[in-house]
Amino acid sequence: MHIRVSHASTYTYSRPVRLAPHWLRLRPRCDGGAELLDFTLEIDPQPAGRSDCLDAEGNLVTRVWFRGEATRLVVTSSFEVDTRRADPYDYLPDPAPWDGLYAPDLEPRLAPWTASGPQAPSVLALARGLREASADAHEFVHRLNDQLHRQIDQEIRDTGQAHAPEETLRRGRGACRDLAVLFVAACRSQGLAARFVSGYQSGGYHPRRYMHAWAEVYLPGAGWRGFDPTHGRAVAGHHVAVAAAARAEDAAPIEGGFLGAAHATLRAEVRIDAAD
Repeated sequence: MHIRVSHASTYTYSRPVRLAPHWLRLRPRCDGGAELLDFTLEIDPQPAGRSDCLDAEGNLVTRVWFRGEATRLVVTSSFEVDTRRADPYDYLPDPAPWDGLYAPDLEPRLAPWTASGPQAPSVLALARGLREASADAHEFVHRLNDQLHRQIDQEIRDTGQAHAPEETLRRGRGACRDLAVLFVAACRSQGLAARFVSGYQSGGYHPRRYMHAWAEVYLPGAGWRGFDPTHGRAVAGHHVAVAAAARAEDAAPIEGGFLGAAHATLRAEVRIDAAD
């Protein structure tokens, strides 16, 4: 599938401010499932400097810094990609029994994405029930993906952090980032390595377009594989990832701030065109 995306984020400040350095995670991730054909990144005001680098999670980011004061910041990214992964099951799964999920030499390397800390009783109950009904981890993640899609109603929430997993379960509804965080928590509670992903998804029924969020799980024999509980399906050619991280906030498309006593507002415009 050929996907074109234009994404403009406009921050407006009530009075002049000094912009702090920003991290921009907007460049599509090039992996076995996607080929980047074109990418442009425009920033107004013009940064004093910019540098492409890898963040702590291994995402390719653009670091920008500024001089002087500004009353707005506009970040516009445009890209074209060809997605190649039409079949999300194009792998030979290794055995994934619950009593030996990962090889001993792999476990410490996956530690950043398996550490979960105490989980709420409601999240544990959900995950344990699905685990008992699953022959192995491969079946578990598919059951979890389907269960969350059926149990949690989708809502649109333009701004704000993802809700805690137990809050999403209690409310019975959530934005895509809420479902992704809940999916990750349920997986980690059962020893599976999972991470949060931000990006774009073609298709959908809303007149406005938004960034999207889903989860990736490290499956034996398959590596990192995406699951979208908002839509209840495995990630394939309709998704384009830009960043993945152990914590949702570390996959934010734009990270930064400003110095000054001002009120800031954000307006985002996303256009997505796709063709087979």
